Amino acid sequence: MIRFFLLLLFVALGQAGEVLAKRPNFLIIMADDCTYNDLPLYGGQNAKTPNIDRLARQGLTFNRAYLAEAMCQPCRAELMTGQYPLHNGCAW
Repeated sequence: MIRFFLLLLFVALGQAGEVLAKRPNFLIIMADDCTYNDLPLYGGQNAKTPNIDRLARQGLTFNRAYLAEAMCQPCRAELMTGQYPLHNGCAW
């Protein structure tokens, strides 16, 4: 019986390693004063960003963001901490 549980444990640990190896990679690009209409990726014409366009074609894009405050420092802190500005100390 103990051998069965040890075998089961080793099989489970082997499966966990495979799951951890398949984690996705994330790249977050954040720019000040860059709106949705600036990037050619979303139909804008104000900036030339061939590398960002290439990355978007090869992967997924994030096109819905909601912020508690539309100012750069509280917005960054909200993204980095996952907390509203009132709770992370950056509320204006």
